[in-house]
Amino acid sequence: MKEARLLVNVVVYLRQGHQEYIELCSHERGPWITMKGKLNAAELCIVQGLDYATVPGSGESCCKFTLKFINPSSDVFGKSFKLTLPELVNFPDFLVEKTRFDASVAQSWTPGNKCLVWWRDEGEEGGDWWEGKIVFSRPKSNDFPDSPWERHIVKYKRDPTDDHSHSPWELHCPDDNWEHPHIDFEIRKKLLSYFSKVEHSSRRNQDCYGIQKLQQVSQKSDFLNRFPVPLSPEIIQSRLEHNYYRNFEAVKHDIQVMISNALAYFSKNADACMKINRLADFFRRKLQLLV
Repeated sequence: MKEARLLVNVVVYLRQGHQEYIELCSHERGPWITMKGKLNAAELCIVQGLDYATVPGSGESCCKFTLKFINPSSDVFGKSFKLTLPELVNFPDFLVEKTRFDASVAQSWTPGNKCLVWWRDEGEEGGDWWEGKIVFSRPKSNDFPDSPWERHIVKYKRDPTDDHSHSPWELHCPDDNWEHPHIDFEIRKKLLSYFSKVEHSSRRNQDCYGIQKLQQVSQKSDFLNRFPVPLSPEIIQSRLEHNYYRNFEAVKHDIQVMISNALAYFSKNADACMKINRLADFFRRKLQLLV
């Protein structure tokens, strides 16, 4: 899931976006209700924790975040709250990586500026860039006059009859060279080498790390349906190869989830559990070298 990449990142939380999301499709209570003190339109947070779960009644995977407010000048400084998010496809992000938020606000978008917006294909990984122009800017709601949430109105070349509301972090300059955050390339190279090593060792030594067994069961429906995020070595390798991860902690978290899933699935198979524990020890030792 895209949201999982935010683990341990500093993010900007948009209260207005969260409130709209709850009104549309959630039964959670926002921190403006559960906490004393006024929330700013944009609050700086750190992601303290992340767990995978399944949305009740739908079977879809979701992320359960624990967020802590870290702006010393905020009324809610030091307080934490929990937030459950499925994959957001048809709703804008209201948790934004600080680097992206800062870059987008610094752009100082104004009417007449040309921009590009990425529209993701529903149910698919791909999408397309839409070219447009900002026609005017204004607060979306008088209740949040200082909020950047969806304050820019864009008209697209391919859809000139309709106006679309966007937040600054959804807009990209046609000549933008901004680079998405990613883990260090040397660390990524070492992580990929670790996966290659356990694969080669397993092929030579009777699947000593349980990798082949785990790959086999990861394709079975009972494994796929049992866990909110049924991670396998192949999936993590693919994510590393495609620069999916924003930081080292997110990779480490996925490896831990993969191990936990495997131990739960093979709980009645002593030989498989021994091999998976050996795999866990291998990654524990290797990951400590990268800290």
